[in-house]
Amino acid sequence: MTILAEKIISTLQQFSGLTDRELTNKILGKNSLQQPVNSVCRLLAQRKVVNRIHRDDGKIGNYLLDTAPLRIQPNSPNAAFDVHSEDAVKQHIANWLAADGWNYDVKWGKTRGIDIHASKGNARWIIEVKGIGSYPSMRVNYFLGALAELLQRMDDPKGVMAEYSQNRTLRTRI
Repeated sequence: MTILAEKIISTLQQFSGLTDRELTNKILGKNSLQQPVNSVCRLLAQRKVVNRIHRDDGKIGNYLLDTAPLRIQPNSPNAAFDVHSEDAVKQHIANWLAADGWNYDVKWGKTRGIDIHASKGNARWIIEVKGIGSYPSMRVNYFLGALAELLQRMDDPKGVMAEYSQNRTLRTRI
């Protein structure tokens, strides 16, 4: 990782949501060109380190992935469904896990495997995430698919006891 990328990450840890211009001013000084910061922020976004999200003032803010607020892009053709996309739901869960002190690994996009694997102390959660489907039949199929994947993972090779909690999420205990 470049020195500029490290400085951007460090600055965003202290001042979440800064624009490229605001980052440039803090890191390189006022009147410096912001193109290097813009390029690195875009690269960090591609690498899933930073989310670039429109702030309430309309400017694009940079947020470290685990601190990014969930926002619907107002100009998106599917704005009503964006907040319910699978990655948006994963982000929301990751934000909650981070705030509650969990360690977690998220499989973004169409990456295969356990969607979210979280651990805290002796607790270990395997979380399967499904976004909203376009049609009611898809929503039913997504639920059944998620349930089937969770049930398959209840037979943990590490010999842990699995339970299906009352709030209908699968939890495993070591």
